[in-house]
Amino acid sequence: MEERMSQQGGDERTRQITSVPMVAQEPGFDLILTPHRSFSDPILNRVLLIVSAVALTGSVILFSLGAWPIVGFLGVDVLLLWWAFRASSRSALRQERLTLRDHQLLFSRRDHWGKTREWLFQPVWSRWEFSGQEEDSRLKLSMGGMTVSVGTFLSHQERKELYRTVSDALHHYR
Repeated sequence: MEERMSQQGGDERTRQITSVPMVAQEPGFDLILTPHRSFSDPILNRVLLIVSAVALTGSVILFSLGAWPIVGFLGVDVLLLWWAFRASSRSALRQERLTLRDHQLLFSRRDHWGKTREWLFQPVWSRWEFSGQEEDSRLKLSMGGMTVSVGTFLSHQERKELYRTVSDALHHYR
């Protein structure tokens, strides 16, 4: 099942919730969280191509007018923009996953380099907390001395929805 979450600016974000088959009607879920991307890679490439064409045109005009030192600065601007787009695309590779099944609550986090860390919780003994107001809100999953922040890249409204979704699933599980 797929849920669409609408934001104030009118843009839509997609959060994918996949139902996991359970043995003997055991409650469970598999939730994948990804950061919002404002542009896809093809659009970023088009923007970079347009900026490069404008910079090249400007460079030719400025060079022909004798302002050749400015040409290098325009080239550096294009390179810095390319580097920023690449960093933005890489950060969009982050992913968090919450899975409840087989008497376990598994939280995994993949960073923008592809490195994955996993935390295993017992659903009965774990604590799912929502704290803070507006931009300062936080989601935490804890058990014993282990605490993990969840959905740090989500908006306040998305964190509230995630809190309700996971709370309901844990309530049905318990």
